[in-house]
Amino acid sequence: MDEKLKQNVTSGHIWLRLAYMLVSALILYVALAVFWLVSLVQFLFVLITGDRQFRLAQFNDILSTYIAECVRYISFSSDHKPFPFSDLPESTVVEPEQDAIDDEAIAQAAESGDSAVAEAEVIEVEAEYVEEGTDELADTDRDDESTRPA
Repeated sequence: MDEKLKQNVTSGHIWLRLAYMLVSALILYVALAVFWLVSLVQFLFVLITGDRQFRLAQFNDILSTYIAECVRYISFSSDHKPFPFSDLPESTVVEPEQDAIDDEAIAQAAESGDSAVAEAEVIEVEAEYVEEGTDELADTDRDDESTRPA
């Protein structure tokens, strides 16, 4: 047992981990303060405008994932070193869907009897999907195929 203890105490990788843990703990302290500040700003935006700010939500998502990585590393739940010793995590926040807004505009145009405007809106939404590389609208039906761009 004494031999194992001596080996652990003189092991360089355990002391190196302590250094990484201390740096991560300092950054974690700052990250938590920034997280709360951004959360407060986001709350004010929602309070005033009624909508969240996508970029703030995305930033806080990255920050909260980073905070979790730091906690997991410091607590020995993970051996994955957090930033700045590895890459920052990516956000999983999805951009607000424009589909609902576009669908509302199409429905309003169709109700008003302006089928040309409604079809133009549909084509514009399809073009956005094509630019993004999604195939979600590939199966949609059209009454007038001739109005589609070639």
